[in-house]
Amino acid sequence: MEVSEDLPDLLDHFLELEDDERKLLLVDLAAAPADPLIRQLNEMSVMDLPNDTGRKTLSALLRGTSLPDAKFFHPMCTASLRNEILGLLEWYRIASPNTKAEVTSVMYDPGLDVLVVEVYQRVHVRFTPFGSAVGRLNVRLQLREVEGLHYIAIEEDLLHPGDAMTFLAPRLLPLANLFLKLGSIVSNLNAGVCRMLGITGGWP
Repeated sequence: MEVSEDLPDLLDHFLELEDDERKLLLVDLAAAPADPLIRQLNEMSVMDLPNDTGRKTLSALLRGTSLPDAKFFHPMCTASLRNEILGLLEWYRIASPNTKAEVTSVMYDPGLDVLVVEVYQRVHVRFTPFGSAVGRLNVRLQLREVEGLHYIAIEEDLLHPGDAMTFLAPRLLPLANLFLKLGSIVSNLNAGVCRMLGITGGWP
């Protein structure tokens, strides 16, 4: 499966210009589930493949969507080759075979050739006592055009710390939120102390 060579045209009828200069395209997947690009993005979601998905199927998926030197960045791991990414995806399927993913929106910047995809995932790691939980991540796909087709060159999975904890250990989410709140309190205390000492955010 290859990403269409007419990517901007496929998005054109969903066009909502946020900035005339950047020409940012906003796609609401729920508005037109039959659109070819939407079908492709749903197929590209390896987490939503059948539970018996093996290495051969995942390899075929990557060959059709990613470059051989594709890079992958995640808060807990990174990979710099397509074969290395294949191993990560294979492990994800083993660790959480019943993961379900739903693509809810896509933003495409034709000038940068970048797709930003919002995904909600229901994850249940089989090696933990915790139940399944739903978390959100934003996936930034840097595309590269090769012979008229767009392939993934770099994928970055961006997660809020709370969502990362939801995926790993949902019952510990209140603890993660507590640490985030403490970070806010400490920042405000530091700002107050500096203000009393006459230290400001501007240059002297």
